[in-house]
Amino acid sequence: MIEVQTLLTRCRDLGAELTPTPDGKLKVRAPTPLPEPLQAALKQRKAELLALLSQPSTNHRVRYKHAAETVKEDSFAIDPNWLIEQHPHLWEQMVEFDGTLSRLEQEGAAESVYRHTLTQLVNVVREARELYEKEHKQVAEVKQ
Repeated sequence: MIEVQTLLTRCRDLGAELTPTPDGKLKVRAPTPLPEPLQAALKQRKAELLALLSQPSTNHRVRYKHAAETVKEDSFAIDPNWLIEQHPHLWEQMVEFDGTLSRLEQEGAAESVYRHTLTQLVNVVREARELYEKEHKQVAEVKQ
């Protein structure tokens, strides 16, 4: 039998988002229909998935992990020394948002508040990468 975390990971890998509803249902949003075997596994493990996703801290951690995976390439593409030295305001925003997310998780904050802050963090990381690539492209053009 497939572990619940494995089901969540497979859904996330396919771009699906699972959300428990107040009436005890499991809402699934995906860019394309999930494979039949995965749909069957979700139905079979629905109670466990609802229990896991209904825990505020767990749900927040799942969202954070998913967001981190979506910006992993962006994060690794940025030279941290460049970021701190050239654009400390972006670095400070990242640190601040990350700290806020930790606090929100500990407080069991509303999902919408947590998600909004997480989106802001992701946007700052993407902005930093775009800026890094733009500045390094300009430096390369000057050297030519």
